[in-house]
Order: sequence, then C-alpha cells, then structure tokens
Amino acid sequence: MNKKRLMLACAIGALVLLAGSGVARCAMQPSEDPATGQEKESAQKADADSIKSYLGTAWSADGGSKTMTIADGVVIEREGDSTSVTYYEVVSERSDAGGISVNVTTTKTPRDAPAQGVMRIDASTEEVSITCDAFALSTTYTLDAAPDAKITLSAHSDKLNELLESDDESISNALSAWASKRSPYATSAAWDGEVYIDCNGKTVTTSFTLNDGASTLVQLRYDQTTKELSAL
Repeated sequence: MNKKRLMLACAIGALVLLAGSGVARCAMQPSEDPATGQEKESAQKADADSIKSYLGTAWSADGGSKTMTIADGVVIEREGDSTSVTYYEVVSERSDAGGISVNVTTTKTPRDAPAQGVMRIDASTEEVSITCDAFALSTTYTLDAAPDAKITLSAHSDKLNELLESDDESISNALSAWASKRSPYATSAAWDGEVYIDCNGKTVTTSFTLNDGASTLVQLRYDQTTKELSAL
C-alpha cells in the first residue's frame, strides 16, 4: 500500500512539474518574433510578384465574347455555352519590369500527360494581358474589372433556409461575395442537399457547387451564436 501511495505521489508530482513547465513556456513566449513579421512581409511581396495575385480575376478576349478566369490550379475559359478547363501546376516564376513569366505544366484532364508551357502576364501598359499557348479558346486575354454578378440559387428544400435561419437573398449575398473574388463568372449555385450540424460549436455547415465550368465547391457556415452567415 505504501509503495502504491509513493508511486501515486510521484505521478502527481510529475504532472505538476509538466504543467508548471508548460505555463513557464507560455509566459516566456514573445508576442511576435520580429523574424516572423519579416517573413510575412516577404511572403506578401512574393505573392504580389506571382500568379497568385491574379487568382479570381476576370479576363476577356475578342470584344468580350470570350472570358477567362484563373483559379488555384485551373484556368476556366468560356465562349457562349462552351467551356474549356485547363489544369496547371506552377514550376517556377520570374518577375521583371514588364510583368511575370510563369513556367507551368498543363493538362486538359487530371489524367493527361503534362505539357510544358509558359504563362506570360504583361503589365507593361495600362492594359494588362496574359498569354499562353495552352489556352483553348484564345491564346491572349485582357484583364477586366470583375463583373458584378449575383449568384442565383437552384431549387432547394425550405429546410435549408430553416437550418441556416436565412432567406435566399442572404444565402445568395454570401455566395456572391465569395465568388466575386474567386470565381467571378459564376452565376448560379446548386445546393448539395447535405447539412452538417455541430451541436457543441453551435454551427451549421453546408455546400454549394458553382456553375463556373470547374464545379467549384463553396461551403457556407452559419454561426448560431453570432447569427453570422459566411462562405468559406
């Protein structure tokens, strides 16, 4: 019995020491390492000289009859009812006074053998353009202002509105705000019919698919505490 008590006392003592050391580590942690701040600033500058700064932007060619948008890893081109998708992977990037040259590998489907190519973003004039031989509908597009498109919802159960405590306009506004920065040519969204309820976190999450040619998935989250509806 004494041996068991001794072992228990040692275990409790060890836990106290671990807890104490954890508190000490937290107390000694600086609010922000200066080096970390410099790394963030460098990362932001690198993004400005990268194709990442053009993700979600709107482009057009041939008087606006052809449109294009750049997403992360995919280029979506449209002409009327025709849509072409080109998948890309960045190999390297080089910025200069005139713009950015992006070495990429491209495929038309995820199973295709990748082809080498270059995306050239020319920012030397007021009219920014992008050129790539891998584009399907036009090899060159001009940067446009993002269209002020409103996302419309496909037919869905009224149960969705009840669970999100939101009407269709509120849901559309949340989706439109998200799409304007990532998929500017999307015009409608289809609900996937599933809802995830986090009882502990008091949140409701569901998904929509945009008609942007790449079937981009957007998650909506409703916070039951703050009553905030946001797209992720």
